[in-house]
Amino acid sequence: MDENKNENEVLENNSEDVSSTDYVTCPSCGGKVSNDDKFCMHCGAKLAQDNESGIKTIKESKKHSSGFVAWLITLVVIVVLFVPICSFLIPLVSVSTTDDSNSSSTNTTAQVTTSVPELTTITRSTKNASTTTTTEVTTTPATTTTVEETTKASTTEATTKATTTTEATTKATTTTKATTTATTKEDKTVEITFRDIPWGTSYADAKEMVSELGLWKIVGDGYKTYSIDQIVLGDSEGINFERDDINIIGCTTNGKIEVAGYTTEDVKLFFAYVPVNGVLTKTEEDSALYGARYEFEPLDLDKASKDLEAKLTSLYGNPDSTKKDSDFWGNKYKYIYWTGANDTEVVLKIQDSSESTWSYDCDTIYISYIWLKGDELLQTACDTIIQNEKDAESKVYGDGSTGGL
Repeated sequence: MDENKNENEVLENNSEDVSSTDYVTCPSCGGKVSNDDKFCMHCGAKLAQDNESGIKTIKESKKHSSGFVAWLITLVVIVVLFVPICSFLIPLVSVSTTDDSNSSSTNTTAQVTTSVPELTTITRSTKNASTTTTTEVTTTPATTTTVEETTKASTTEATTKATTTTEATTKATTTTKATTTATTKEDKTVEITFRDIPWGTSYADAKEMVSELGLWKIVGDGYKTYSIDQIVLGDSEGINFERDDINIIGCTTNGKIEVAGYTTEDVKLFFAYVPVNGVLTKTEEDSALYGARYEFEPLDLDKASKDLEAKLTSLYGNPDSTKKDSDFWGNKYKYIYWTGANDTEVVLKIQDSSESTWSYDCDTIYISYIWLKGDELLQTACDTIIQNEKDAESKVYGDGSTGGL
């Protein structure tokens, strides 16, 4: 009884609501129709003639509306709660996806490691009909970044072209290196000179060109004639000419000048007399420069010799040859040669007297500048003197002189 009573009350209340409107809702399609219509003008459905159907339809529509609002509210709550949870869980999740397509036959693997505060690993694998691509990205708190990429090409033509290009590049590089080495070794187009004095310059002219040296000369019979080897290797080496008054030795006033940061103990320039019209005039003007030499007595032989070798190398390139020797007294010698154009060279001689039994020996460094035609000049001067002497003697033959006999 109570239930019927409540239902009647609801019907009466709804009936009042419906009567206040001139349309009802079709229960089939939800369209609005007149309260007096027998069929729905929208879908053609038959309509009930009593107000109860309309009332129920409106009631159901209201229920649908309230349900939609409730669903919308629920969705908003889920989103509000779910987004923060996802932002917390995503860095800890590993996601793998696999897709298929038909593009190429290349296998590629790439691994990248970068520095970030959190640990995130994402692995993505893509498979095509004949292609497999795997990309793994790992981010860690590490401070090192590593990139590894391996590419395998299954196409024979591509591999062949890449190999051919690499080989060609390698050959080109090798050729370049070989050319550079050859050029460095064979590029001896620069003539080596002593203080920029041209070889063959007379003593008179050289004295003016290097006036800072204050040259004075040593000449005459009895004074040593220095061949090329005697200048470079020492007094006991080289050619011993038949005549000795065939040259001029130019010396500095006090022997001490500044060279490459070091103070010399001695400086000598060597000139050969040059014959004029078959006669050796033995004048300063008729002479030719063929050699010069610096002499040093360093406190630290090893460091000074290495320093001077490096400085000479910076000027003339890598040495062309090196040799070692020793003498009866226990002195050890090292000779380093640089060659230049037009038969010129410079030689660094290092004399180690640390084990010498001769008390007058000491550690010494020599730098000799040589024009290799010097021996030829000296020999010509020597031959000229001998020929002049023969010519003078030949004049006596058959002259009938008997004086002093």
